[in-house]
Amino acid sequence: MNRIYPSRALARTWSRPTVEDVDAIQTARESAFERLEVAHEDARSRQDASVPENTRLAYEFELHCFAKWCDRHSLPVMPAPPKAIVVYLQQLADRGRDLRDVPRPEKGVKEGPLAYGSIMRALGAICRAHNRADQPSPWKLQCIRDCRTALGRQLGVAPEKKIALTPDLLRRVVDQIPTETLRGRRDRAMLLLGWHGARRRSEVAAARLEDFRREATGVVWTIPRSKTDQEGRGLEVPLVRAEEPQYCAIVALKQWTQTSKLRSGPLFRRIDMANRLFDHAVTGHFVSQQVQVYARAAGLDPKLFAGHSLRSGWVTTAAKAGRTAHDIMRVTGHRSANTVEGYIQHANVLEDAPGRGLI
Repeated sequence: MNRIYPSRALARTWSRPTVEDVDAIQTARESAFERLEVAHEDARSRQDASVPENTRLAYEFELHCFAKWCDRHSLPVMPAPPKAIVVYLQQLADRGRDLRDVPRPEKGVKEGPLAYGSIMRALGAICRAHNRADQPSPWKLQCIRDCRTALGRQLGVAPEKKIALTPDLLRRVVDQIPTETLRGRRDRAMLLLGWHGARRRSEVAAARLEDFRREATGVVWTIPRSKTDQEGRGLEVPLVRAEEPQYCAIVALKQWTQTSKLRSGPLFRRIDMANRLFDHAVTGHFVSQQVQVYARAAGLDPKLFAGHSLRSGWVTTAAKAGRTAHDIMRVTGHRSANTVEGYIQHANVLEDAPGRGLI
């Protein structure tokens, strides 16, 4: 076998690296790692920004509560012992959150035992934090799976549903909103757009004036991103004129924009006691609050209503009017007909009961 040797000319050009050369190489390598860390943090920030704000804030809240609980019991947060997670979830089911673990407990945090859905949200936040820290997620561990099953049997997995704002209830609620004030015109447009557009509260809060396009027969509302559209493909929601102008979203939108003189940016903004209009948008939680405020004014139990009552109200009404699941999905953006079928069955459970007319 022939052996290959470097040429003598190459050998004459090679010399042992100096201390300065080694330092320069090390410095360049450290600089490259620093740039990589900065780029990685930027990428992580962009990933966080793509998560819906309500989801991100909810996960941050749940993780803060769990971290404080671990600190009080001298337990590690990351990675968290699976047995500690089980104990924590069971305490949430039995007693609820300890106010010592809650950030700013004076802000009306719910006290007492939590529902199954709220507990699973806390577990989801813990598992997501483990994934982001490159730690194994505890979600599928046998003890966690057993805990989830036991909590489901103990508490029931059915979510607490709010009452849908069907047309008769919507009229009662909207009638309580004054039409002559700046705040009243904002709230009227906010609730009617949420209903006629069948939108989630977060989508109503995130609406911008640039998202609306006037057409000859109505208005098209473009939803850039939603809970079921994380990739940002966008959804065009048709808004048509209602037969009753006082309950028409297009009329309410025109009145609000004319009164507020807004031309761009967030559509629904905070208004202070001096009727000054701020630059930043309201939150999804604020949308729910206003639904409850006007429900209470209408003599209804506010606990039975929330922001989702607007969306479920439109879907329920459309189902009762004979709209197909496909037509409803074109407006709501649902990807699964099963979800829409749930609304339809709820709407027609008595009207279309199989036993009707049998005897």
